[in-house]
Amino acid sequence: RWVPWIAGFSSDFVSNALNNYMHEKGTVLDPFAGVGTTLVEATLQGHDTIGFEINPYAALACQTKLYAYLIDPRMLQSQILQLQTFYDANIASNYMPKNSAPKGFKTRSDFYSSSVLHKVLIFHDFVDTIENPNIKNLFKVVFAATMVRYSNYSYEPSLGRRVSSGKEEIQDFPVIQTIRNKLAVILEDIIWFQAHIANQSVNAQVINTSFFQYETYLAPESIDMIITSPPYLNNYHYNRNTRPQLYWL
Repeated sequence: RWVPWIAGFSSDFVSNALNNYMHEKGTVLDPFAGVGTTLVEATLQGHDTIGFEINPYAALACQTKLYAYLIDPRMLQSQILQLQTFYDANIASNYMPKNSAPKGFKTRSDFYSSSVLHKVLIFHDFVDTIENPNIKNLFKVVFAATMVRYSNYSYEPSLGRRVSSGKEEIQDFPVIQTIRNKLAVILEDIIWFQAHIANQSVNAQVINTSFFQYETYLAPESIDMIITSPPYLNNYHYNRNTRPQLYWL
């Protein structure tokens, strides 16, 4: 529930497959990892995991999920409160954000209204102040997971202008509250995750390249099980539909 993904598949399916066929600890591979359903479930069951994912945004989301257990919940909660303080101080002033919209990111109409863009840039200025790399990546993924929601675009299921599907453009939106709400959900999940894998060693790897390069990364006979949802001809253009995330991150 952290990251919407068009071809996500059931964690119960993964869990059942592991229960039926992995009767001792082993190494589970997902050659098309997406945002990490297979890897997370296998990790929760105590297996080592390796995933290949060619899309940099999906790979970041996948990696962020898997390494979330390293985050101190108290530190994350402190960062969430600091975000609100930073935002409140700057939205009420004539603050000029240091960040700007990414160069080369062109859309038929403005992706964000000027009001929403200002809030988004303040958020990115705050992210630049976060020192802990796992928390920083978490904030980036939360932005990426919510960014289309307050834009003038929507998924129908492919990314297109809101007005093309009969929706009004968004002039203003509670951006920081939306991000905070998502972070609050994730904080609960991290606490649960840490309790669930207590005293377990976690060995998880996400490789941001094509699976067809597997010989560079995998030793022969090193994988015990493969579980995946492979790319298929569903007429869904993954690069185009993750273009905002790829540019902004």
